[in-house]
Amino acid sequence: MGQHIMSRPPKFVHGYIDRHGKPRFYLRRVGFKKIRLPGLPWSPEFMAVYEQALAGQTGIEIGAKRTKPGTIAALTVAYFNSIEFRSLATETQRTRRNILERFRAEHGEKRFALLQREHIVRMLGSKIGKPSSARNWLNTIRAMMEFAVSEGMRQDNPAHNVKAPKIKTTGFTTWSEETSRRSSRRMPQVHALDWHSRSCSSRPNAVVMLCEWAASISAMALYMSASKKPAQPLSSQYIQNCEQS
Repeated sequence: MGQHIMSRPPKFVHGYIDRHGKPRFYLRRVGFKKIRLPGLPWSPEFMAVYEQALAGQTGIEIGAKRTKPGTIAALTVAYFNSIEFRSLATETQRTRRNILERFRAEHGEKRFALLQREHIVRMLGSKIGKPSSARNWLNTIRAMMEFAVSEGMRQDNPAHNVKAPKIKTTGFTTWSEETSRRSSRRMPQVHALDWHSRSCSSRPNAVVMLCEWAASISAMALYMSASKKPAQPLSSQYIQNCEQS
C-alpha cells in the first residue's frame, strides 16, 4: 500500500503515500464504503469534507458486494459513495442517480476500461430528440468517468470534449400593437419609462447605464404588482440624477 503517514489523524482516517509519492487519505469505517478525503489531515479543506462525510455516510449500498470489479456496475457504486457525488446538491444527486441507475441496468456487466469516445457519441446520438436530457446524461457520464480517472481506474475520460447538443429556443414573442395598447392602459407608468430612457440617451455612458438599470428595475416591480394592486407613482430619483449630470 505504501508508507503510512500521520500518527494521529482524525478518527476513522487512514493514510498512505502511493507509488507516485502522493499522500492519500480515506475515511474508513466497518460496514461502510471508504471515502477519499482531499488535502492534508486537520487542514480546513480536509476537515470540511471529513465532517460532511462522517455525518452523511451510510452503509455500503445494496448489491455493492455482488458487483464485479472493473465493471460499469462497480464504478457506479464507487461513484455514488464518493465525495465528488456526495458534495453535489440534493436535486443534482437525484438526477444523476436516476441516469446512472438506468445506465447501470443497460451496461452494468461491461468493463468501463473498454468504454471509448465513439461509444459515448453513439449513445448520446440516440437521445438527440431530447436535448436537455441528452446534456444531463453527458454531464453525468463525464463526471463519473472523471472520478474514475482521479481514482487511477482509467488514464483518460472518454466523454471529454464530446459536444452536448444545442437546445433550440423560439425566443421571445414580439408584442402586437393591440397587446401593447392593452398593456399601456393597465400600466401607464411602465410605458412612461420610454420617455425617461430617451432623456438619458444623450448623457454620459455611466449615467445612461444608471438610468437603464433603474428603468428595468422599476418596470419589473410594476409588472409583478400590477395584478395585485394599482401601480404606485414611480420614484423620480433616477430622473433627477440624469437631469443633474
